[in-house]
Amino acid sequence: MRFVEINGTHINVDEICDFFYTNEGSLRIDYRHGESYTTHVCKPRLFRDEIMGARHVVQVLPNNAPFWMVWENDDKTHFATPADFLALCADGHVRAMYLSDGYFEVIESRNYVGLFSEDELSQFDSLEKCGVGQT
Repeated sequence: MRFVEINGTHINVDEICDFFYTNEGSLRIDYRHGESYTTHVCKPRLFRDEIMGARHVVQVLPNNAPFWMVWENDDKTHFATPADFLALCADGHVRAMYLSDGYFEVIESRNYVGLFSEDELSQFDSLEKCGVGQT
């Protein structure tokens, strides 16, 4: 079982059969047993990601490829750092992870571009590789 908290209510996502946003800006959740729950939410994307499991790590995988996390600077140049690990999340996506002070962190940042293989890095002009050999 996996629970998410929405406006102070804990919801078992295993019991959800459907969810959607109404025209009035509310989130409606329909359960398998026929009941529904409706509440107003301020950040719809955040709750969608929570319900889908975007930040719920199911399995941590070593990064053997290697894959690189690419970031964009304010001046539109790019830099890449090796992903320490890959996270298989409950929503089915594979996300980059790094180890920081003994904790795994899933990458979430406004200047994060994405996860790329070595061959795909050539698409970025003026790319600087940082942290090579430090994974």
